[in-house]
Amino acid sequence: MQEVAECADLILFDLKLIDPDLHTRYTGMSNEKILKNLKMLDQNNINLRIRIPLIPGITDTHSNIMAIIEFLRKLKHPHSVDLIDYHAMAENKYQKWGMDFKMKQMKVGKADPRAILELFTDKDIKAYSAS
Repeated sequence: MQEVAECADLILFDLKLIDPDLHTRYTGMSNEKILKNLKMLDQNNINLRIRIPLIPGITDTHSNIMAIIEFLRKLKHPHSVDLIDYHAMAENKYQKWGMDFKMKQMKVGKADPRAILELFTDKDIKAYSAS
């Protein structure tokens, strides 16, 4: 990760869930390496944009957003955050590869990010939304 990061002008880093149990439940894997990589990139002052997909009822919850904010506030360098609306565009890829798309039951729609944006800005974290 370090070698690749040093070759990049910018790393887009997706961060979904902080709680390790919820992360495993929804993604099927631990977030330990993800969080470790984010800390390493931050310590090496790599230019990052942290992207948070707003999955209704999963990643857009108050508790998850506050946990992400607290995690980000412990980093050495300030990083901006992009709030991204959830979409199901990957479903076709899963079908093409003969894999089960476990998120097909999820409601697709745009969340109102204003309240979430406010939580970040209240803690002096720059956050943006395409909505």
